[in-house]
Amino acid sequence: MFWTWNAVIHVILLQAALAFYVLVWPVLRETMVWTSRRLSRFATDDSEQETAQTHRERPYRGKWRDTQYQRAERADRTQWQEHKKRRNASSHGVGPEKAKHLRVLGLSEPVHLLDIKSAYRQLAKDFHPDKFASDHHSDKKRAAAAARMREVNTAYDWLRSNA
Repeated sequence: MFWTWNAVIHVILLQAALAFYVLVWPVLRETMVWTSRRLSRFATDDSEQETAQTHRERPYRGKWRDTQYQRAERADRTQWQEHKKRRNASSHGVGPEKAKHLRVLGLSEPVHLLDIKSAYRQLAKDFHPDKFASDHHSDKKRAAAAARMREVNTAYDWLRSNA
């Protein structure tokens, strides 16, 4: 009898704790935040008020605008322009290695990882060694399918790690 009451008491305590966490704690937390905001008005120094005042007077440009102004104020504009050219060239051009692997999978740029995966699965179905295991396929056909499957696996592994 003692053990059943012990379990019941535990369940009741857990339900009470959950009800407190869900119902009471958010209200209590909001009240504490509201109170701390009201009290912080009386606890500030004159220097803190001055910095807050100057911060309010300065127009907010946003992070994107700040970076634009920083770029414009750079002393060496040519270095930034060279960096932009290199970044654009590397992002838009497809290297010969990537193009070769995309051709193996029958894809072209732009390509998404899901496209790579679906093309790999389709080719794996077509050239899997188990598909050519029966006797009515010649040894030459089996060897060609195995070689093609190796190419597909290599291309998929490379694209998955470098795309």
